[in-house]
Amino acid sequence: DNAPAPTTLSGGSAHMEVVEVRKRDFEPLQDFIVWPGHLQAPWDALRQGRRLVARITPPGGAANDHFEQLIVLFDTSASTAPRFAGRVEALAGLLAFAGRHGAKGAAVIAFDQDSETIWRGQPEAFGGAARERLLARAPLGASNLEGALLAAARTAASMEGQVRVIIFSDGIVTAGQQDGRKLQKRVAALADAGVVRMDALTLATARDDGVLSRLV
Repeated sequence: DNAPAPTTLSGGSAHMEVVEVRKRDFEPLQDFIVWPGHLQAPWDALRQGRRLVARITPPGGAANDHFEQLIVLFDTSASTAPRFAGRVEALAGLLAFAGRHGAKGAAVIAFDQDSETIWRGQPEAFGGAARERLLARAPLGASNLEGALLAAARTAASMEGQVRVIIFSDGIVTAGQQDGRKLQKRVAALADAGVVRMDALTLATARDDGVLSRLV
């Protein structure tokens, strides 16, 4: 790009197009769609006052995105009670997605104050029986994330190939180790068991982002 800088101190420039529609006593018969001809670049957006809508394309790809095995640590503590059945359905969708993208095996470890391997097999085979076991376990008790990480390490050590771990939780820890820095050491130890990547997934609005961000 040989275009000159917009100022003597370099910097960037912006382009704005105003689309204005005024109607009164109007009954809409179709969706309202704005087609500004220039909205193609990944940094373009629509703004009205303090409201902004933008499509963001993350640059590049994630490191260590290749894996053969998947472990999902599924939080069943009391704080996850809202929309619990919906979270179980989301878990099924996650496993199906992993199966379509190369995962050969998977395990689901449910945890509250205790950890339990609910299911293990090929990702696309996660079905009704496993869902019923999760629903029967129910969202009760405290949340011991340290215990879940130890269970993940034991399971990963028994798997062949690169392992990815996803924590499906709100990150609210109420039992076991609660110091984020010490939990990070548990995560680092997972590498010795073959874990190449750790991610966190949450559908909760009430969550501890500080804990989750330290783990991934």
